[in-house]
Amino acid sequence: MPGRSCPKSRVIPRGTQRVNARGEGYCNTTGNGSLEGSLFGTQLLVSGSQPGNKPGPITSFANSNATYDSATFQWRPVADASAYELALFLVAPDADNGVMNIYLTKNTKVSATRLVPNRNYYAFLWAFNSSGGSMSNEVYFTTLKKP
Repeated sequence: MPGRSCPKSRVIPRGTQRVNARGEGYCNTTGNGSLEGSLFGTQLLVSGSQPGNKPGPITSFANSNATYDSATFQWRPVADASAYELALFLVAPDADNGVMNIYLTKNTKVSATRLVPNRNYYAFLWAFNSSGGSMSNEVYFTTLKKP
């Protein structure tokens, strides 16, 4: 409807936007928060052609804590990165729809939430700016059984 706007997206933590495959965080009015939009946006940024330095390599990406429904990821700041994108995937045979969660942030720590207990996941981290991007190695982890 003309004149309507979506409510402000929930931020987890400050400066980190969460979008998932179930459509949470998506706004039909603006298109902000769509899973496909964020992946497309990242691809545009990572394949950027603006003058300047591309972000350096990601060398310290790790999962520091996994519970039954969350996992925390940390990394050192990447030279020349303006932002980061963390993408979580379920590992087969649990995988049924690809990317489960995407987190966009300028921070160097993200807590992924609303994960499924006792499941295998893997994650990637992208560092990007308008000149391009770099991608981390895969990090695998298993959420704990629900108490």
